[in-house]
Amino acid sequence: MFNKSEFLESLQSFYNSQGTNDSINFIKSFFENKELNNEDIIFLKFYLAREYFFHKDFANAETLFLEILENSNKHLNVLIYLAEIYWQTKRHLDSILLLNQLYYHNLNYENIIDLISLRLKILESENNFKFSGILANSGNIQNKFPLVSIIILCYNKVEYTQKCLKALFQNTKYPNFEVIVLDNASVDDTPEILLTYGETIKYIRAEKNLGFVGGNNYASQFASGEYIVFLNNDTEPEKGWLKNLLNTFDYYKDAGAAGSMLIYPDGKLQEAGGVIFNDASGWNYGKGLSPNDSRFTYCREVDYCSGAALMIKKDLFEQIGKFDERYSPAYYEDTDLCFSVRKFGYKVYFNPFSKVIHYEGATAGTDLNSGFKRYQVINSSKFIDKWKNELKFQFPNDPKLRYKFSDRNKGKRILIIDDIPPLPDRAAGALRHYHTLKQMLNLGYKVTYVHLMGKQYTDDAGIKYLTDFKMKGVEFIWFNYEYWYNFRYTDQGKEYIKTLIDSLDLKDRAFDFVYIAFWHIAEYFIDLIKAEIPSVPVLIDTMDIHYLREEREAEISKDNSLKLKAIENKRRELAVYSKADVITTVTEADRSELRKFIKDKPIFILTDVHDPKENTPAFKERKDLIFVGNFNHKPNEDAVLFFTKEIFPTIKSRLPEVKFYIVGNNPTEKVKALKSDEIIITGWVPDVKEYIDKCRIEVVPLRFGAGNKGKVGEALSSGIPIVTTSIGAEGMGIENGIHAFICDEPTSFAQRVIELYQDENLWKEFSIKGKKLIASQYSSELMRKRLQFIFNNTKKSLKSTFALNQSSPPKVSFIVIAHNQVEYTKKCIDSLKEKVKTSYEVILIDNASTDATESTFSKGYDFIKYFHNKINLGFPAGVNQGIRAALGDYILILNNDTILTDNLIERLIEVAESDPQIGIVGPISNEVSGLQKDENAKYNSIEEMHKYAAEVREKNKGQILHFPRVAFLCTLIKREVIDKIGGLDERFSPGNYEDDDFCLRAQLAGYKTVIAKDVFIHHYGSKSFKAYGEKAYAERLMKNQKTFVKKWGTTPDEIWLRNKQIKPHQIFYPIDKNLFLQHFRRVRVHLADNELELAQIEIEKAIENYQEGDASIISKVDLLDLAGNLFLANNKIEKAQYYFEQELQLAPNSSNACLGLGKVLFAINQAEAAKTMFEWALKNDSNNSNAIAALQEVNLLLGLEAEHSTLGVVQ
Repeated sequence: MFNKSEFLESLQSFYNSQGTNDSINFIKSFFENKELNNEDIIFLKFYLAREYFFHKDFANAETLFLEILENSNKHLNVLIYLAEIYWQTKRHLDSILLLNQLYYHNLNYENIIDLISLRLKILESENNFKFSGILANSGNIQNKFPLVSIIILCYNKVEYTQKCLKALFQNTKYPNFEVIVLDNASVDDTPEILLTYGETIKYIRAEKNLGFVGGNNYASQFASGEYIVFLNNDTEPEKGWLKNLLNTFDYYKDAGAAGSMLIYPDGKLQEAGGVIFNDASGWNYGKGLSPNDSRFTYCREVDYCSGAALMIKKDLFEQIGKFDERYSPAYYEDTDLCFSVRKFGYKVYFNPFSKVIHYEGATAGTDLNSGFKRYQVINSSKFIDKWKNELKFQFPNDPKLRYKFSDRNKGKRILIIDDIPPLPDRAAGALRHYHTLKQMLNLGYKVTYVHLMGKQYTDDAGIKYLTDFKMKGVEFIWFNYEYWYNFRYTDQGKEYIKTLIDSLDLKDRAFDFVYIAFWHIAEYFIDLIKAEIPSVPVLIDTMDIHYLREEREAEISKDNSLKLKAIENKRRELAVYSKADVITTVTEADRSELRKFIKDKPIFILTDVHDPKENTPAFKERKDLIFVGNFNHKPNEDAVLFFTKEIFPTIKSRLPEVKFYIVGNNPTEKVKALKSDEIIITGWVPDVKEYIDKCRIEVVPLRFGAGNKGKVGEALSSGIPIVTTSIGAEGMGIENGIHAFICDEPTSFAQRVIELYQDENLWKEFSIKGKKLIASQYSSELMRKRLQFIFNNTKKSLKSTFALNQSSPPKVSFIVIAHNQVEYTKKCIDSLKEKVKTSYEVILIDNASTDATESTFSKGYDFIKYFHNKINLGFPAGVNQGIRAALGDYILILNNDTILTDNLIERLIEVAESDPQIGIVGPISNEVSGLQKDENAKYNSIEEMHKYAAEVREKNKGQILHFPRVAFLCTLIKREVIDKIGGLDERFSPGNYEDDDFCLRAQLAGYKTVIAKDVFIHHYGSKSFKAYGEKAYAERLMKNQKTFVKKWGTTPDEIWLRNKQIKPHQIFYPIDKNLFLQHFRRVRVHLADNELELAQIEIEKAIENYQEGDASIISKVDLLDLAGNLFLANNKIEKAQYYFEQELQLAPNSSNACLGLGKVLFAINQAEAAKTMFEWALKNDSNNSNAIAALQEVNLLLGLEAEHSTLGVVQ
């Protein structure tokens, strides 16, 4: 008795073990069964005909398929094969007619109508005539859309493949992709279904089941795209999945791979990125939970993403060597690939906006003890063996660490709690926090953003902003204030608020800082937060002082009830501030107001951001007046009503054509009632810029309020002049008649508007000066610096007197380098603390001191940023380390054996700011070389020294000496100089002549170096440098003079005193917080100056500091190749060989690594071995022109034909 199921199992086993080499004879052998009935014979004929088809024996296949049709007109699959045979044998119309017949027999084959249309279009192009009824239109693919190759593997389970392809084509609107489907020798209807897609897919049939690893590796050979997506056939992509997944690579230039959110058919989450623990066990993060849980709705860097829906750059996939075959047939190969992506310097991201339904285990099953699934256990040990070193740095499987191991971002973790999301088009506060969040992300922080309200922010504009932030790694949590607002002060409300805080898992999230916007928001949560995480600093951002605004409103309205309310709210507001660890205000005026009542908390200024807009419309391109404001804010309603009643009529009497635009969110009924032909009420607009750019003047008639006015900053940055009240101008540094007009009396306000509206020159002057004011005080860069300054603090440091007294980032960063000599360092720091009045920070670099330096300064001086180096980096590198940590507008390099005097730093700054070209300023001293040495300095004690310094201050008052060299015992440098020329050149380590070099580079950049002769500093005299003896000091001086001459071609004296020509040289010496980037940029600088030995030193440091993500600058493979070639060029053969071997080990298919090793072998006269490596270079990349030339050269040396190759790969 013939059994069809047993036959299919036998055929599948044959495919899996033997492939298709003898499959025809295998099927023929079943015809020998004497018990076959007619149905059995037709069944076998079909599989035999199918096998002929796969062997491209179309004649025998067609004969058998036609015989089957004669005996069974219901065999629709036969029509599929015949249609394909006709198409392949150029019987095109017959093929299309068969497909048409097939479609009308079975409308489930929806894709056939697309195939018919596509093939008709092909015939049109081939025969130059048109067919009617063409349905498909491929459209024009623009170059801006990179080609994506989607690879799908099938192994039976045709019903899943059908669903996958249907969903794929329905939900993929991205305009430039190809679909490659590899059938792993299925015996079900998979081939027939795939053939119905025709040219809309690349259909590949494997001779045997290659497994997931082998199948994807094989299919990737047919991929033409810039990116490859591996997509399981048991998936159903949702709308927008591909475009969103590709967006990951636009957002993250360090992305090497990105994975989709995988969702079970029942709607539950299957995976939001994968976690690998230090024992190599894994976790599908979020499995079984809601896909809408905030923890899974933002883009994150993860350990790995499942190969069920994984995108990778094609060139990276090939560099890695594709999926590692050791994991064949499947399991751990996707995890291994993601670990390799990181090893190559890239990162792996999870993208929640790319959603894919996954029927997990549909093809491989779920039983770990049988089938393919058993390889999940087998391959675990292989993975551990390969990645044992990397696994040491993975987290243990501890649920309390879940927020750390689910997100590889290593930045500070910040919790923000705000009233609404940071949507810049809704309110001034939201605009402020939009910029705050942007700058936090620029600092690399990991931000969790809680917003109380959310229902009204689901419009397209709101979703666009939030999606952008989520793509940048921000987690948003909605606290549904709309639900609990009405009972917020009840016991029920308090209990509900506690559940909200509990839901944040504050202890496990391990926040570094909590930032709460507005006191009334903090009032709900601050006690609960501090009780839960008492060691974490809590910041309250005031935005403005609410009680001050309310007091002013009460005063204007003469309303006693408002006055009583203001008094009560003042009590509450100050009580909340007193619970914070730190408070931020927008203006110095607000800070001074709060300081009257709050003496024991640091109050820092955190300005808004209003970056000046370029190319704004000119005077004559504008007309009319505008007011901008969010009408949820009471002062704005009052301002508009006041203006329209008391001011606008006077303006209209003189300027009858002028209209008044009122632009802003939620206008009140009173405001709406103002609507007329002359007064336009817009309500909320998606972009206020359109209105600002067409109006000539913005009016700010605020009568009460507090803090910085966002509308004022936005107006000035947009180049539109303003007329404002003193309340509107408060705290922004606006000077009446310079940047704007400031008027409080209605008649005067109207007159100023009329004057400014008609005077084009005055208008231009206000526009220019307003932009300059904003640029100097409200830039993105300044906010970023302020945030860094604030969040560099700890709970402990916020209690220091230093924090209490400083409101802003330091004006001056003192950098002190110490190597032992602790007593001198103490004297220096103590004098600095006593004498400096300007805001400052002290950065102490301890260069491997062995005395009490570390114990003294690591704990005892809370205002110092202390860094302890395990080895002595030398003076130049130590200073550069300090510069990297510095926030000041000025850098002051200070020897640790100096004593500061009165007014020293203030006078140096005064000199620096007296001329924009002055970049470097130094004092005179008792112990220094050159013209800075004061020969008259004679004293017997520090007390006498201070008296002498005071005499010098009076005697030499105002004297400045322009001199090309300033010794770096106490040197003030403008930050802009460092931005332009970089740091101290570390070739002069451990010290001497680095100051000469820096001064010369500054002068070449256009800056002046000067000596302030009325500033004196005491110097004990090179205590650190001379600690090892005068002889060693002299030898170092001589050595570094030679180094200087080698760099510039002559000595400093010959340059500056004899005006001798210097050797051309790069003036920029890179320093960067990213140490890899710093050293890699130095490689480029040294190569530009042909300094190979220095380039070699720096490239080894670059390799040492290379981390995941640095591939956005240069891939690890290319970096190793550069190192090999660099050492080879300098004839350092062993080093060159080492780096080429490292490259080949990382990327076994690297053509350039083989080429490099061939060059190494050629250099040591091993021509035969070199020839082999050159041949392998060409085998890996037949278009490698350098390898072709190298092989030809070695062939000629060996007496062979130029194109000779034992591998046959020369083109």
